[in-house]
Amino acid sequence: MIKFNEEKFPVVYVYIDGVNTIQDLQTYLNRFDNWLSRQEYFGIILQQNFPQQAQGKPSKEVKKLEIEWSKQNKHRISKYCLGMAIVIDSKEIFEKWQPIASQSILNMFGCPGQVFAAIPQAEEWMAKQMQDAR
Repeated sequence: MIKFNEEKFPVVYVYIDGVNTIQDLQTYLNRFDNWLSRQEYFGIILQQNFPQQAQGKPSKEVKKLEIEWSKQNKHRISKYCLGMAIVIDSKEIFEKWQPIASQSILNMFGCPGQVFAAIPQAEEWMAKQMQDAR
């Protein structure tokens, strides 16, 4: 399941429970496209709930769609998205992704990114990203 909170735009919050389905991913990409279409700077704080469940390999269809969409939109993402902060509440998974997250996010989406253990840390980093952009 995926939920959104856009009340604090230009920072948007995305909450994902468990494994992304193709419908969840399509919903996320549609919203992402809407944020990009505003042609305004924004940042994403994505909280992955139940990350142990999400560690399973996504379906080929989900992975393919995500890769294709990010390639097609990388220029727009790098222009308008000031950062992606991914919050992972599993210490084990956080430690696995923390060393590679910033480079992986930059390579795939073209914007700065980082993983965090809690939302307040992600918000602090995002505030700095927003401030540095001004």
